[in-house]
Amino acid sequence: MRWPLKRIALLACLLVATAHADNKKAAESYFRAGAKAYAAQNFLAAAQNFDEAYKAAPMPEIAFSAAQAYRRLYRVEPRPEHVRRADELYKAYLAVVKKGGRVGDAADNLAEMERELE
Repeated sequence: MRWPLKRIALLACLLVATAHADNKKAAESYFRAGAKAYAAQNFLAAAQNFDEAYKAAPMPEIAFSAAQAYRRLYRVEPRPEHVRRADELYKAYLAVVKKGGRVGDAADNLAEMERELE
């Protein structure tokens, strides 16, 4: 049985929409867990959860939250991978958000992380 092109296109759109909805749901779940961990000052769990949320839905706001968690984690556990990841995530945020939002905070914290990298 041959499927008409319109039916195949509709099926593809439905699959993409379903995958997007699943990713959004996963991102929201990870983000909530990250926010809860961050509030409890468990920056390792916060960073890990925000990272998973960002993988599921690469939104600049999630990148900023993850960067903040890695920056705070670096203060508690000064490992180079934490500062590098914070640096990457602040850059990802600033690549998309040019003004407003948390641009000032991101730029300041990025400069701080870059000084740490040196």
